Amino acid sequence: MPLTPNSIFHFTSKEKLKWTLENNFRVRYCLENISCYVSAINAAAVTSIAVPMVSFCDIPLSQIKDHYVNYGKYGIGFKKEWARNKGLNPVLYIDQFSKLNQQFTYFNSFNGIEDTELDKTLIELIRYMKNYEGLLQRAGESDKPNYRFANEKEWRYVPDFNSKFKPFIYGRNYDKISDNANLDKYPEATLHFEPNDISYIIIQNEDERAEFIEFLTTVKEKNYKDDVPRLNSRILTTELIDTDF
Repeated sequence: MPLTPNSIFHFTSKEKLKWTLENNFRVRYCLENISCYVSAINAAAVTSIAVPMVSFCDIPLSQIKDHYVNYGKYGIGFKKEWARNKGLNPVLYIDQFSKLNQQFTYFNSFNGIEDTELDKTLIELIRYMKNYEGLLQRAGESDKPNYRFANEKEWRYVPDFNSKFKPFIYGRNYDKISDNANLDKYPEATLHFEPNDISYIIIQNEDERAEFIEFLTTVKEKNYKDDVPRLNSRILTTELIDTDF
């Protein structure tokens, strides 16, 4: 069995899965804690930034149970070929005590001053970095300290630099509702896919299969009539994954 699958997965809620199947992915600012790789260098530095992104995991279905427990039992899988064509990349996990972390002297100037001209290459690197381990916080759930983010094997889509929305937002200035609402204005904040790019649709149980087949027929058959039967055949359930993978 390969250590990584030929598909990457995005897990979410039932409502958000349906919305994505109908409308494609919308990029959202996600708050990232960066304290592990700034605190040792610059105690006055910002400790979080919000990055515009869509996140996926590169985990085999046989090992994915712990992931969807944290992020939702509804998901969609895509071929790696699609991910590469769209410019996705695995994130760079940084351990707090590593020599690499100690070399980030650049962060001495990463002090939250809004008008600082930061080099685009370095900003791009920051947008693809993540703590190796840290505090996991999810809305409506208990915090999980010492969570090993590296186990998620995250791939990330981050839109190119443009003048319409910020490449990142300092955590102390981040307003989740208003900042993400602003992104909805821009086509550049959409990650598109076609039915043929989808390798799996994951729902929670068999009782929902007919509901999702009807949904796919309703929202996709007009433009992708020939693809709907194939999509129906790609539906898996987390119940099946729990017992058979």
